[in-house]
Amino acid sequence: MTTQFNVLFEYRKTWLNRLGGEWLTQFQIGQNTYIGTEFYQPVEESGRWFVQPYALAGQQTRGVFLGDDKVADYRIGTQQVGIDGGPCSAPGASSRWGRCGRTSMRGWTRARRCCRR
Repeated sequence: MTTQFNVLFEYRKTWLNRLGGEWLTQFQIGQNTYIGTEFYQPVEESGRWFVQPYALAGQQTRGVFLGDDKVADYRIGTQQVGIDGGPCSAPGASSRWGRCGRTSMRGWTRARRCCRR
């Protein structure tokens, strides 16, 4: 029996500029380890439009089973970069639909066997 855990650290800085730009960075360690950062930026004072570039890199460990027997562990590495953008509600305003937009993303994934049983 193995114990699985994750610990998440997060740093958020709000109102970086007069339009309400916000920077978020997250770091997680444990079975799923990753670091990610994103910058949310309204494009105009009304806050109706936004852009949000982001980047993420991490890995997770997953078991492979034959029946009830675990036969191997695989580490799956992921990397992503992208940018979101589109219309949104003004900061502090309630929106029935939330944000919607368009995403352009590039990602890579790699799996490799890490342990034998």
